[in-house]
Amino acid sequence: MNFIKARLIFIISVLAIISFIFGCSGKQPSISPMVAPGKIISESGKMTLGIMYFDNHTMSSDHDSLDRLRMGIVGALITELSKVEKLVIVERTKIDELRNEIEMQWKGDGFDQQTVQKFGKLLGAQALCFGQFTDLPDTIVSGGCSMPFFKRTSGKDEMRIDARIVVVETGAIIKAEEITGQKKELFKLIKSLGLKIADRLETDLGVTITKADRISIQKQDTQYSTVSMVKFEEAREQEQMAVITLEEAQKLEDTLREAKELEAQRLFDDAKRKYEEALAISPEYLEAKRAIERLGKTM
Repeated sequence: MNFIKARLIFIISVLAIISFIFGCSGKQPSISPMVAPGKIISESGKMTLGIMYFDNHTMSSDHDSLDRLRMGIVGALITELSKVEKLVIVERTKIDELRNEIEMQWKGDGFDQQTVQKFGKLLGAQALCFGQFTDLPDTIVSGGCSMPFFKRTSGKDEMRIDARIVVVETGAIIKAEEITGQKKELFKLIKSLGLKIADRLETDLGVTITKADRISIQKQDTQYSTVSMVKFEEAREQEQMAVITLEEAQKLEDTLREAKELEAQRLFDDAKRKYEEALAISPEYLEAKRAIERLGKTM
């Protein structure tokens, strides 16, 4: 009898504790408060969005070379989201002008409301988009006991990109969006992420996204891989404001690959002509210049 009574007291106590915990937690919702869409959309029904630098969280051996994607992703998202009629996207040149200040003060997830409001005012934006990208780390694999060997791999050829929206006025964070896929199909990732961001702006901030807007973003009008975007950003840095399209960057990537293959086959004359073709696309491209100088000493 005493045993049954003790068990009943124990069960009642546990239920009381659970009720207390859930009751207290219910008073403090963890979701960031949202602002009414009307507070950040102008009378014309449009909203101004600034897209900030994306943090490089890659862990593979390509980390340093992929650092140029911090701005490359921004430029690509600007291109895609500019297709939305009710969105005004801050121009890339304006982001470039503030680059040093942004890199010194913007710390990704470590932002504070004061920093958000500062850059929102400088860019004339009502909301800011920021994010990060990552891939898999290098790994060591073994061939097994029958044929033991060890080799280093650079991880799977995949990339994940995450993005968040922050409301300048309140500092409220809109739910993060993410996309994962092959590095060689970066243009598909950017387009998919652009659509997700657009849908999130419509759902949470009331920005009208039409069927025509979505079709425009989905249209396969750009073709670039991770490598070509890195080449594009490198050429842009070297030429300040280089006039080079992403399609030209893809051609630059292909031309350089062919030149290196010819050089490896010791077909130096043909390799030199290919490097010269690369220079025709990007006249200040250092890799091509150095290769031509190197071949000049060999021939």
